[in-house]
Amino acid sequence: DISRAVPVGCGRDNILSLVEAQKMRALRTVIAAVLITLFPPRSSLELQVSSFSAALQDLASSAMGVERMQSYCSSLSYNSQYRDAATIAATLATQLENSFEAQKQAVFALKQKIELIYSNGDFVTIKSNTQCCNMNPSSLSQDFNFAVNVSRLLSCDKLSGQAGPGAQQESVYGKLIGVYTDNSHAPVKWQYFGSEKGVSNLYPAYKVEDCNSFDPRYRPWYTASATPNFKDVVVVVKNNRFINPDDYNTLIHAATILIKTLNPRDRLAVLMYNSKVHRPALSGCYASSLSTASPANVVKFQNFLFTAPYPLDGNNLYGALKAAFDYFTGDFTSGSRSRAIVVFTDGERMDSSEDKENIRALVTNNNTTNTSLFIFVSVPAKSYILSTVRSFYESLFPTASISQHHYMELRPELDLREEMQSFYSEFAARWTMQVESTFKPIFVPPYYKSGLDQLVISLGTPCFTLLKGQPNLVGVVGVDLSVSELLEGVEYFQGDTMTYAFIIDQEGLVLFHPLLPVPSNRSSSVYLDILMLEHGDSFSDVRDSMIRGEVGCKHLNSSYILPNGNSLYQGADVMSVTNEYCWLPIGGTPFFLCVVNPVNIDFKTINGKSFALPIQAQYHRLDLLGTENSNTCSRMNSKVNPAYSTVHLSPWSFSKPNEYLLTQETAQTARYIQTALQKMSDPKQMLQAGVLEAVAATAKVNSLWISNQTSPYEDYIVWRYIATPTGVMRIYPGVQLASKDTSIMNRPWYRRAVANIGTLALSTPHPDVLGTRNVITFSQAIVSKSCNEGPQDFNCSVLAVMGMDITYPSLIRLLKNTTPLCQDGSYRCMIIDRNGYLIAHESFDGTGNEQYVHISEREPLLSQDMFLSGYLEKSYCYSFQYDDNFTKRPRRKYSYAVSSGVIDTSVPLHGGYSTYCIFYSIVPISWTNGYLIVVDQKKTDMSLCSRSISCTCNVDWPCSSIPQDCTCPCYDDIPAENYNPCLETFQHLEGLVCPVPISASETVPIAISSQDLTHITPCAALCDQYSSDTQNCTYFANCQFCSVTSNGTVQPRCMATCSSSEDKSTNASVSSPFLSILALAVDTPTPTITAKLPVVTSNGADAAPPPHVAQSGALVVWETIAITSAVLVVITIATVVIIALLWRQRKVHFRAKKEKAVHCAPPPGLEGSHPNVSSESISEGSLCSGVRLSRPMSSEIFLPGGETLHKRQHDVISMDPSRAGGVWF
Repeated sequence: DISRAVPVGCGRDNILSLVEAQKMRALRTVIAAVLITLFPPRSSLELQVSSFSAALQDLASSAMGVERMQSYCSSLSYNSQYRDAATIAATLATQLENSFEAQKQAVFALKQKIELIYSNGDFVTIKSNTQCCNMNPSSLSQDFNFAVNVSRLLSCDKLSGQAGPGAQQESVYGKLIGVYTDNSHAPVKWQYFGSEKGVSNLYPAYKVEDCNSFDPRYRPWYTASATPNFKDVVVVVKNNRFINPDDYNTLIHAATILIKTLNPRDRLAVLMYNSKVHRPALSGCYASSLSTASPANVVKFQNFLFTAPYPLDGNNLYGALKAAFDYFTGDFTSGSRSRAIVVFTDGERMDSSEDKENIRALVTNNNTTNTSLFIFVSVPAKSYILSTVRSFYESLFPTASISQHHYMELRPELDLREEMQSFYSEFAARWTMQVESTFKPIFVPPYYKSGLDQLVISLGTPCFTLLKGQPNLVGVVGVDLSVSELLEGVEYFQGDTMTYAFIIDQEGLVLFHPLLPVPSNRSSSVYLDILMLEHGDSFSDVRDSMIRGEVGCKHLNSSYILPNGNSLYQGADVMSVTNEYCWLPIGGTPFFLCVVNPVNIDFKTINGKSFALPIQAQYHRLDLLGTENSNTCSRMNSKVNPAYSTVHLSPWSFSKPNEYLLTQETAQTARYIQTALQKMSDPKQMLQAGVLEAVAATAKVNSLWISNQTSPYEDYIVWRYIATPTGVMRIYPGVQLASKDTSIMNRPWYRRAVANIGTLALSTPHPDVLGTRNVITFSQAIVSKSCNEGPQDFNCSVLAVMGMDITYPSLIRLLKNTTPLCQDGSYRCMIIDRNGYLIAHESFDGTGNEQYVHISEREPLLSQDMFLSGYLEKSYCYSFQYDDNFTKRPRRKYSYAVSSGVIDTSVPLHGGYSTYCIFYSIVPISWTNGYLIVVDQKKTDMSLCSRSISCTCNVDWPCSSIPQDCTCPCYDDIPAENYNPCLETFQHLEGLVCPVPISASETVPIAISSQDLTHITPCAALCDQYSSDTQNCTYFANCQFCSVTSNGTVQPRCMATCSSSEDKSTNASVSSPFLSILALAVDTPTPTITAKLPVVTSNGADAAPPPHVAQSGALVVWETIAITSAVLVVITIATVVIIALLWRQRKVHFRAKKEKAVHCAPPPGLEGSHPNVSSESISEGSLCSGVRLSRPMSSEIFLPGGETLHKRQHDVISMDPSRAGGVWF
């Protein structure tokens, strides 16, 4: 009980009130003081780093309010609810079934209408004003269900530039409008029809820039639907040196078209022949087995056709056909797949009787009911050749031994895709006959809508007319539904980060999974087997059961991937957990749903009954609510209000996330939300469960943050914010955010805090919202119970994450003031995060591109030695995302992490291997994700280096292109033994799957005002005092460096807001970035926590400090009083031990005499830098920083040998833990 240690008459009442208000912080500080006294740290560096760590914790505690918010949240009442995976799965499956059923009915209605139009020949001619590229913008209006302006009254046509003659006369414009509008009542977006001639009709109408670049026949929805039967195809192309170049170009172009328009689930092989048969010069599997017609393999086969000339004579068609049939021989995986061999030839030398007999025998011996042979002959060709080819072709099938055979002549002046229509009609007709009793549309995996940044899922089906009694494919109809809207029950499944769901099809390919890469190529889907993303024990049994359409649940030991910040750079942690997998089919679809939930974990929700109404909640749409008042001021080119925090709700805070995203907010909507938040009442059920309670609980930050307005830290803080797993975010000072979709849980600062439970997570320097200078983000998780430090404990629920941005120079100032070695010219200091990215470095000037700079780039020798010494550990994850051109196969992505083991710093400064010449120490910064590295310049001799290293790092570079000595993050290809590129399957993969890279930035998306803010008072008026002082301007959160034109001369100037006629300067001249802006000389031989900081001039020299920092005095904070009282008690118990320790390390001499005045000073680490603290004399007994002084004293501290270390005035006995070697009083 600290109160018993406080004697009467020493300002007891004030002291006890402070201790009671911040009891947790006081107890921790007292315990730390006792431990430091009884067990001094091993080295002076560790002690200095401990002081820096304590300063960071003080900043987080006093300015961000982490400890008080944690204490408050721990005191709230919670409801525990067990999540049953089977119940969740059944609910989601029903929702998905209803969504898909509405799409199916819409597709069926379009199919019936198109087939009626084609049967009656009821077409119109395409006109200029009916084409999408010529739509009148005045006929279009904003519709938030779509990403562009549209007209729901019209459709529009697109005519492919490759369309053949007659296509323009076969438009269905205006014929489908009735069906389109009826379907609009269903949850569908785009509706369309694409014809075999290359004409498409789209609804609703919208404007595109290009009239003829779009060809529907090459789009994913068309290729998947036109020939829905999965089939195996071998393409055979003739190539010899005597072939006519025009004929050869026709053959190659036609073969390429066929390959590009295959169903991605088809399998494919490509051969070329002359006197020999040639296979792709790729890995072994391409020469002996069929490959999936995936986008990546299609690119490889296209390259083979265009880049493989074989200057040989001959016409070994027999050998080519035999090789083609060999692909089918012994293949027991085809099942019910149809088979086709497609020959592209110029027809020359096909009249050999020997060839006829051999080929006839070959065809007869390979007679099967599901094999088709197509021969396409290029024209122009000599007439006698065509007749010979026809005769030859007919002689091959005297008894129709092959079930289907087709002969077509290709004319290059026509549409080759249309010329090969018999190929597509053949397989579409087979599928139609198989499903004629029931309507089964084709589901197309996610892809990007052409010309629009929308990820969609399509349902399509082929349309037919009868031609000579046989079904003839005329085109494909389809409808789209956005992925986010269709899967919002899955995608926005929230509450915590542990429960998730995935969907697969009947072949085990993934439709949705949190780890499924987004298509990088905008015209393709991603096809990946679920076994690549789920590595749990016996998961293959779950997969097989799902594909069989069974319902079940099973407990499996599996891995959970927890991204650490921006996963593209900083990787992820993997944790083993026992999950319950529950699965079932989605009725009426070929899909299967599985929900994954940790076993025996209760989901906690806040009990909202204990909150007093009204709740302090200001919705962020200040523009709609008209809440500007006298407190409004300008900051960062935005209107802000320091009187309150504003509340922002993410999409998953709403019961219908996509409706919120796609609907324009109005004043009426904003007022409803505002009222709901304040009264904790949501009669329209607009918000998800738990949102109102989260808003009420986070209202506590108003008292924590607003009460700190007089804190010396305030001018260095850019923004403070708190976010919850329910999507609620508060930001201070109150400001409007720029975007609805802030993706809070995907923000690196949020992920970093969740991955570092129990620690203060520091970001690398990143640009502020204006991009004029860099800031550092602090973030820390608020949890429901005491958690282990480090990766998230699954028994530990994250209630919220608090964040704060501070200016980069202020972090450096804090570091240098608390770590004297970093001010000594004999040493160099830097800070890295646990993945080796630099948080602070002497080369950083606070304005450049300093985000995600790896230590290997700036300190290659040091980084290499850390790796060889075991301080940096290398690891990898598997990335299954292709690049835009599908030229790279899936990769292993390598990253580095600081060793989780003990880093030995028992030797004050040590080096690594003798081949290197750099000497350094690396010390963890307690309670953070950072490490301080100090390089001893005295011992380091670069001339002794065995070799120099220069490294440039880029996570998108292959490891082979990076010098061997560089420890840069990089990638390499998955080893051949683990990857089959033909089937795109993986085996024996050991390791985690890379998290999906996120595009969300660290920077909070503040809405930059389009108004002239010069008439609004700046939130801080001190910027003008620095005039053209670039360096000191960057310290303060409210200041920008602008380019001002005066008398025709452009001059830089420090201002609160740049006016419309002024530009923000992003490249101010700095002579020596780290040592001129950030190296802070002091006015005492060795700095202490009360040292003054200089203001730095543009040339790097110290200047006289401005008036508000001209004087510094004694630092008076409540902790010193609490510590003093506690130490007095400790001394009475451990006097002998303490005296022995102190006597061994230094002599302490106290000499007290009464003084007439004392002075106030800023908090540790920011002395001399705060403009609001004036140095004024106050009489004994008056208040300083809220504490009544009793008896001021002065003290002198002596080092052994009599050297005076420090002489200051003190209001009470003070302790400085930053001095090397121990503690002084």
